[in-house]
Amino acid sequence: MKQALIKRCSFLLFTLMSVMSYAQNSTQVTVTGTVTDNVSGLLPGVNVTEKSTKNTVITDFNGKYEIKVKQGATLVFSFIGMKKLEIPVNGRATVDAKLSEDSNVLDDIVVVAYGTQKKNNVTGAIVTLKPDDFQDLPVSNLSEALRGLTPGVSVSGGAGRPGDAATLQIRQTFGFSKDGNSNIPLVVIDDMVQVDPQNGKPTLETFNQLDPSEIESMTVLKDGSAAIYGSRASQGAIIVKTKRGKSGKPKFTYYSQFSVNDAVSHSKTMSAYEHGIWKNRFLNSNLEADQSKYFSAAELEQMKGLNYDWLKEAWKPATQQRQSLSASGGTEKATYFAGITYFDQGPNLGEQDYKKWNFRTGTNIKISQDLEFSASVSAITTDVNKSFSKASANLNDSSFGSLAGGEQADYAYLLHMPKYIPWQTTVNGKNYWMSPFPRTDRNLGSANSNTTIAGWNYFAGLDAGKQIEEQFSYNVNLSLEYKLPFVKGLSVKGSFARSQSSSYTEQYQLPYDLARITNHHLADNHLENPNSVYAIDTNIRGSRVYYTTDMDKLIQANFFATYARTFGNHNVSAMFGYEQSEAWNKNVRLAYEGTSKDYLGNSTTAGPISTNSQAVKVESGTQSYLGRVNYSFKDKYLVEFIFRSDASTKFAPQNYWGFFPGAQLGWVVTKEDWFTENVSWINNLKLRYSIGKTGKDNIDYWRWLQFYEPLPDKGAQFGSNGGLLGGGITPRPNPNENVHWDTTIKNNVGIDIGILKNRLQLTADFYYDKSTEMLIGLAGEAGTPITVGGGFAEVNYAAIDAWGTEFSLNWNDKIKENFSYNVGVNFGFSNNEVKKYPELARTDANTNITQVGASTFFPVWGFNTWKQTSTGDGILRTDEDVANYWNYLTERATAAGGVPSYMGINNVTAMRKGMLAYEDTGGVYNASTGTQAGADGRIMRNEDYVKMANNNRTYGFTTNMGFKYKSVYFKTQIQTSWGGYNALDLVKQGTSSAHNDWAHESFWTDMYDATDNPNGKYPNMGQQDYIFAPSDFWQMNTFRCVIRNMTFGFELPKEPMKQLNIQKATLGITGNNLWDLYNPYPDHYRNMYDDSASRYPTLRTWSINLNVSF
Repeated sequence: MKQALIKRCSFLLFTLMSVMSYAQNSTQVTVTGTVTDNVSGLLPGVNVTEKSTKNTVITDFNGKYEIKVKQGATLVFSFIGMKKLEIPVNGRATVDAKLSEDSNVLDDIVVVAYGTQKKNNVTGAIVTLKPDDFQDLPVSNLSEALRGLTPGVSVSGGAGRPGDAATLQIRQTFGFSKDGNSNIPLVVIDDMVQVDPQNGKPTLETFNQLDPSEIESMTVLKDGSAAIYGSRASQGAIIVKTKRGKSGKPKFTYYSQFSVNDAVSHSKTMSAYEHGIWKNRFLNSNLEADQSKYFSAAELEQMKGLNYDWLKEAWKPATQQRQSLSASGGTEKATYFAGITYFDQGPNLGEQDYKKWNFRTGTNIKISQDLEFSASVSAITTDVNKSFSKASANLNDSSFGSLAGGEQADYAYLLHMPKYIPWQTTVNGKNYWMSPFPRTDRNLGSANSNTTIAGWNYFAGLDAGKQIEEQFSYNVNLSLEYKLPFVKGLSVKGSFARSQSSSYTEQYQLPYDLARITNHHLADNHLENPNSVYAIDTNIRGSRVYYTTDMDKLIQANFFATYARTFGNHNVSAMFGYEQSEAWNKNVRLAYEGTSKDYLGNSTTAGPISTNSQAVKVESGTQSYLGRVNYSFKDKYLVEFIFRSDASTKFAPQNYWGFFPGAQLGWVVTKEDWFTENVSWINNLKLRYSIGKTGKDNIDYWRWLQFYEPLPDKGAQFGSNGGLLGGGITPRPNPNENVHWDTTIKNNVGIDIGILKNRLQLTADFYYDKSTEMLIGLAGEAGTPITVGGGFAEVNYAAIDAWGTEFSLNWNDKIKENFSYNVGVNFGFSNNEVKKYPELARTDANTNITQVGASTFFPVWGFNTWKQTSTGDGILRTDEDVANYWNYLTERATAAGGVPSYMGINNVTAMRKGMLAYEDTGGVYNASTGTQAGADGRIMRNEDYVKMANNNRTYGFTTNMGFKYKSVYFKTQIQTSWGGYNALDLVKQGTSSAHNDWAHESFWTDMYDATDNPNGKYPNMGQQDYIFAPSDFWQMNTFRCVIRNMTFGFELPKEPMKQLNIQKATLGITGNNLWDLYNPYPDHYRNMYDDSASRYPTLRTWSINLNVSF
């Protein structure tokens, strides 16, 4: 009975549940809709979930979805990087959703070494740079684009000759040896360490070739955070992540930049007539009696009408362009990115140009819930044309010939060529390029020379000399990550990267003919005239063809195990990794010398092959273990431990390994209840400290083993071949088996503050780095007897401490909805102290030497001018000035028991008007006691120097500011600096037999001459051995304020763009290397970017930028 009752009840209950279930199912509705965002429109891959259930669908490729839910349900729309959106159904059949970007999520993730972190949890001196900050800058390399963006990162060079790149330095870096002196930071692109396989040192080559459109993020590690990279990270590290695409509708972006560049300015040099006057004054200062060496009055009159401006003839503004097209998109299952960029910097001189193609594709694929695959493939090809000349290879005149010579001697020679020298002439009805003859008092001799300017002519060399460089490189980067389902939070990842590059360089110098005036040194023949006597010389010096092929290959493999879990208020993560790399380099140079004019571009016509040919192979490897452990409590108390153990084959086996640990601590004070309750106006306050050990292996390969090098034609022979050179062998540097890693302990204390709803943000860092066991050429510093012979490998010996403070202050605000603006200021201070260094002999009290207890920011020394001259400026203008000054010296010499002397002159009759008079401030230096005697009536370099500046350190700050009003935007960078030492350019005029005259800076047109310019503002250059010593006469203000770059643009109206299926389009104008607000140089003869001996000028570039998304 009881069992029957139970059965009946069970049946009734089952029937009731079935009815209820049917009734419930009958109330479900089908909802469809489309999900969009405010940027790319339709949004695929969005999760659409019925709230409080597991009922979920995903939008399709067109952003559409269909889901069955209860009538009273609420739909939850979620997507990575977007704010979650909840919309009640309320009986509707169609529910569309528009998601907005969650900026907090996007900005909260920071790429760090081998992983990512929440920005709030970062405890090191880490700076993230956004590609948008430098996208519009019309520069040819990435390093130059980073100028002024963050404190502690300095950029030098760039904006010059096509193909030349800028260099980077993070904080203070040091090197006391030829091999170990590398300031380049370590660059890591997609976890692949960038080193030069030829020497194993960090390189910026691939980094500088990247295009901003390829970059997802860039992070600069300035402190002990770089310890996880161990070797080579003493100089800091830059981490670059390239794009892999983002979930969303396919997005195409086209970026076009067209630019025009020209020199900021060219230094002002003398006209032909001014040069003639200068030359005569130069000779007259030394009482030259031979009037044939002077320009005659008739020649000077003729020179007023001469203006052979070599630079103006050769130089031209150039165009530059960058074209980039990319596509990206995907779903939560897979994302992709593909892009191609073309860059072309045209020539300002001759055919010197630079062309580059970049290709990159990347993808992230979620194979399953726990397995993810990532890959990128990239390729870069570059073509560079350079000028090449051996005709000026050996000019050595302590003037522009030396300062601007070499194998690319063009710009400065053109700039300073006297303007009475024509570049071409006609002899017997035939046109020839002219052999320069800028010398009146001596014949420069044959044009078949590479030791005088007579053998050089830029225009002749355009066809006869050239260097062509072609390079191709590719990179493949693959990774596979698996989340272990049986251990929550544990994942393993393996990656493999391979990069390979090949370059080909063809360098040739062919003979060329020059017409030479053989009587230009005779009276009234210093200019080309009907009485000029010509000789046609063929310059064959240095004629050659070199073919160089260089091949690099780098392979790196990584394995990581990562664990991350949250237990209540406790967040724990850990990573352990293994890294191994191998590098190969092969270099082959075929050298043909004595090449004739008949060279046809192949080895058959290149001439005989020479012993300068070579083939070199290099192979190296590294092995590393690394790890990181993070812990945080309520995201308030933060702890991180890192380590890396590196092995380098640059050292002997017993010194392979170096261990580089680090630790970081952080405290987010604003997460303390007691703080927020009492200091509500501070929105963010974080204190942090980091310490890390880094190292360097910047030494050449195999310096721990003794090697010998065979020489084909430098060995002594005996017997029947005595006196002839033959095969031989020479030892390479004596080895140092004990050479090992140097180390740097990096300490950093930082504070991050955000106030006024984070509109005002301040980041301050103080660092203290201790470098020890630094490589130094100890044998060279201490002095090695010549009888020992050979060279010596560097040893680990030196030590130095460095410290500094960096500040970054930023204000971001909005005025209503349409106007926003930002102002950011970066500045810092730094210093150092040498702790260990060989004790060097000091010859006087005022010579800078590296010594223990001193800084490497050296004082600047020079003379104080004696102001008791007739005009009070130190120039000896009259006989009375000379007599008074000599009496001044005589009084002091007599008091000291000696005789007067002026820089080696011991008799007043050898003194010349137009010299500078200097104060007598000191006497002989006693090296044994380290003391200097008082004034002794002798004017000596160094002995009588005083401090012109306490140190050569420059201070400054950089301001980045901008605004946006509706669709119009503007941004600019202003750099301000002061400190150190600045002076007029003092470039000597060579006077030896092989030296030529140059067109010097325009201010020298007002130099003193006793005959025709007794009130000249400057002393006479004819006394250059005496007046060119550093002194307060030449010292100038160091202040500089420059508008470095500026961008102005606007977004094109959206409605017309929609008609063209364009989501967004902006058009802007950018200028780079713009205007200095202050120029202290007389006559503004030069700008603030370049000195008058610069080998190539800084380029000012204006560009039009178009950015279109569709």
